Amino acid sequence: MDKKKLGASCAAVAALAALFAPGSAMAADTGIVLSAAQGQTLAGHSFTAYKIGDYIDKVNTSNGADIQSFSLKNASAANTQAWLASGIQSAKIAAANGYDEAGRIGLTKDAVTLRKLANALAKAATKPAAVVSNKTSSTGSLTLDVPDGLYLITDTNKDTLPMIVGTKMDGKNTVGATLGELTVKGKSYNVDKKLVVNGTEQSSGSVAVGRTATYHIKTTLPNIGNDASAVSVHIVDNMVGQKFKSLDSVTVGGAGVATSQVKSAGRMACHWIHACGHGRRTVGIPAGGSPARPILRGEEVPCGRSGLRLA
Repeated sequence: MDKKKLGASCAAVAALAALFAPGSAMAADTGIVLSAAQGQTLAGHSFTAYKIGDYIDKVNTSNGADIQSFSLKNASAANTQAWLASGIQSAKIAAANGYDEAGRIGLTKDAVTLRKLANALAKAATKPAAVVSNKTSSTGSLTLDVPDGLYLITDTNKDTLPMIVGTKMDGKNTVGATLGELTVKGKSYNVDKKLVVNGTEQSSGSVAVGRTATYHIKTTLPNIGNDASAVSVHIVDNMVGQKFKSLDSVTVGGAGVATSQVKSAGRMACHWIHACGHGRRTVGIPAGGSPARPILRGEEVPCGRSGLRLA
């Protein structure tokens, strides 16, 4: 098989890293580290890893710190070739002379195509034998002890999308991409609302009649839109016997976002539109308006406002 330089396999792994939100808090020299989103655990999840391909033709950077280029070939387990061929057909990955199925996947840079591939491989009726099966953790992280290579990770929790991830190569990353780490996100999310009294968040409390109550509402963006379609997130807070006053502030990952970029319509005072691509989402308003900075999946999006309603 011909060697693929950084613009081929390395670029594909970089696209996968962006698509599936690699974590930064933990480093893994072997295997694959799965981390829960902030404030969550991996309880209720059970992970299985299927090997897609092996790394070959690895070339280090001049200082030896990273991998400059590499190739992929089909994993040796029975049924791998047919499994990958079926997934490639479903994802409409183009043919490439001189490459087997894993090699063609290595050439694929488009995040939407890779998402379709992951879905197709996970749904396949016939798969190769899993390298590890039904691995669980009640904490916020789990390490899958697998040999170096490219893998499909599935979860019995139907709220989790199938994921494609590459391990490190001999303990090294590729240039510009961190390998062997994934943040597990569900398609649902929780919203936390707290009353603010004298600048301090409280789970309960009271405010005198006629006074303005201030609340903070915080949420984590769910794992949605990986097919590149535009999606929206609405946060709704129903008021009873109270009147909404104003949306005072919005922050994303600690950075302020102009309240003019958050739509307030009817019962909704916090509304984000996310245009997804390569694992990033852009804050905006549904009808025009300038975009804010991208939001990373798993990033907390707190909104603070006076009055009783956000969303």
